[in-house]
Amino acid sequence: FESNLKLLRDGGARPPYESINLAKDGRRIPLSASLFPIYDAEGKVTGGAVIMRDITERKRAESERAQLAAIVETSSDAIFSRLLEGTILSWNASAERLYGYTAAEAIGRDLKLVPPDRRQEIADIRDLIRQGKLVPNHETVRVTKDGRRIDISHSASPLKDDSGNFIGM
Repeated sequence: FESNLKLLRDGGARPPYESINLAKDGRRIPLSASLFPIYDAEGKVTGGAVIMRDITERKRAESERAQLAAIVETSSDAIFSRLLEGTILSWNASAERLYGYTAAEAIGRDLKLVPPDRRQEIADIRDLIRQGKLVPNHETVRVTKDGRRIDISHSASPLKDDSGNFIGM
């Protein structure tokens, strides 16, 4: 508070920052706040304007996303996401161990993990995903970085964009 008061007295503004305030009932409320000086006709600072936004919901959503990301990253299952045309968007540590590609090698690329004799399978999976359907667990074969064929248990869930369109799995 004191540093904000000094900033205002000196005619400075403060861009959005996060703070915790107390509600009348004692609850802690996370806020995004901005601070601007108010000047009189002679250009002297006579007060300040503060804009505060309750960011409780945003903080809750960030926490949930962080928890989910931690679960995915530490899972013993290979978990990755890819667009329908094949570009990989995310790649966890277990995917690195299973397939042999690091996340840096995988993300942004279309790795050829499906052997040629299984191409129809991936086409069928993409058709289900385009319809928003889950692909149930099934056993199949994939190819590692070093060219080995491995037996895996595979499932896929639809991935939507912000508009609700199915864009990947």
